[in-house]
Amino acid sequence: MTYFLGLTGGIASGKSTADEFFEKQNIPIIDSDLIAHQIMEVGQKGYQAIVNYFGSNILNDDQTINRHKLGGIVFNDKTKLKKLNEITHPLVHQKIKQQMERYRLNQEKLVVVDVPLLFESGFESLCDGVLVISISPKLQVKRLMKRNNFTKEEALVRINNQMPLSEKEKRATYVVANTGTIDDLEKRLSDLLQKIGRQRKLECPNCHKNASRVIDSRPSDENRAIRRRRECENCGFRFTTFERVERSPLLVIKNDGTREAFNRDKILHGVMMAAQKRPISSEQLDTLVDHVENEIRKQGLNEISSKDIGNLVMKELANLDDVAYIRFASIYRQFKDVSGFMEAMEDMMAKHDKE
Repeated sequence: MTYFLGLTGGIASGKSTADEFFEKQNIPIIDSDLIAHQIMEVGQKGYQAIVNYFGSNILNDDQTINRHKLGGIVFNDKTKLKKLNEITHPLVHQKIKQQMERYRLNQEKLVVVDVPLLFESGFESLCDGVLVISISPKLQVKRLMKRNNFTKEEALVRINNQMPLSEKEKRATYVVANTGTIDDLEKRLSDLLQKIGRQRKLECPNCHKNASRVIDSRPSDENRAIRRRRECENCGFRFTTFERVERSPLLVIKNDGTREAFNRDKILHGVMMAAQKRPISSEQLDTLVDHVENEIRKQGLNEISSKDIGNLVMKELANLDDVAYIRFASIYRQFKDVSGFMEAMEDMMAKHDKE
């Protein structure tokens, strides 16, 4: 099974240095910049479409596209930049998929897919994981000015035309900081390769073979998590995994005063039981639990009572489905008699009257 590692970052963050390291490790690299150059060559599909839109003024004497002139136009006009991306991204996407399929057929273990605008252009869905090379804003400006002989203003224009690095870091599977020497970066990348080697094979819950591949990735829980849809190459079974930032421990105070670690799966199981045979998707329930956990985290608590968690769950369920709300309440509140149950029903009906 081939593991495709998306590589991205900000301009002048150090992706090329990372590429050089991967090349020294004999790891194949799919270079989207190289592909973009190729589709803009005379006679290629992208060439004529770009010339038709931007005019012949962007051409050199030999009729090739002057990329410096083209860059000067699009990086000062977001509408024209958007148009250039609309022309080139589908063509680059097609070429990348073709190369990925060749590597997959050759049974390469690991392939790096270098795409500077990976998130902006939706290429993350093609990758099993995404590596972001990170750098501080101040150092990024300094390096770009030196590398391209830009003024500070020119450097900032180029940087501000990209998604902020902080946003890319939130959506990444792996983040490697490039704030030291080349040796420092290579050491961190070497450590990362060992980590990927341990993690990349994920067991299929159906046939238990380590042969699943990612077929779709998308942000979840307001970019706090990555939802990945996987397919087993052995039995064809499809399942979903979520990657979340590891947070500080949270303890739950039980009714008897004892404490246990917060377990989101326990909450999810409870709401799934309450939502049986209701028109509620598993994704909606997972989002509900995310909201509950995030609400707890927003309060900055290290401990919370099970009663308070139950109240948060009921608040979310009340906005999602009346029947699921009543079912959950009947178990959580442990009504002693019918009048308590009727009171909960009346509260729900009063809520609807207000709406």
